[in-house]
Amino acid sequence: VPQVGETQPAPQTTEECVLREGMQVRLQNVLDTIEKERDGHLELSFRNPAVNSCTVEADLRITVPQNIIVIGKEGVSSGGAGTLNAVVKIPEGGERVLAMDLKGMRKGSYIMSFRGTYWPQGNKDLYQPITLQQTLTVIEPSADQSIPPTEQKVANGTAGQPGQETSPDK
Repeated sequence: VPQVGETQPAPQTTEECVLREGMQVRLQNVLDTIEKERDGHLELSFRNPAVNSCTVEADLRITVPQNIIVIGKEGVSSGGAGTLNAVVKIPEGGERVLAMDLKGMRKGSYIMSFRGTYWPQGNKDLYQPITLQQTLTVIEPSADQSIPPTEQKVANGTAGQPGQETSPDK
C-alpha cells in the first residue's frame, strides 16, 4: 500500500495486439474506363475493424502499366519507373483511403497491380498479404496527356513494366 506522497510504477502490460478480424482492403469509386475527355480514377480503401483493438500498419507497392499515367494522388508516393508506394497506419475502427487519377496514352486494356502486407503495429511477424488488381480500359487516349504544373508526376508506366499491357491497339 503506497504511503502519502509515494507513487507506484505504472502497471506493465504484456497484452499483445491480436488481429481478431483481417483488415478489409478493397477498391472503391473506380472509373476503370478512360476516354478522350474523361480520366480514370481508383481509390484503395484500408479498413481496420474495431474488434482488433489496435493499430494496423500496411506497406503497399502499386505497379502502373505502360501507357497509363498517374496524374493525381493522395496517400501514395513515387517508387520509381512504373511504381508507386504507400505506407499507412490505420487505427482500430478507422479507415484510410488512397486515391489516384489516371490518364491513358494508348488504346487498350491494362492491369494495375497492388501488392504488399499488413500487420499489427509492433509485430511484423504476424504479417498478412495484400493482393489486388484492377483492369483499366483506354477507349480513346486522353486528349490532354500533360501533367498540370501544380501536380508532380507520380508514375508513368511507359518508363518500365513491360508485359503489363494485355491487349493494346497499336
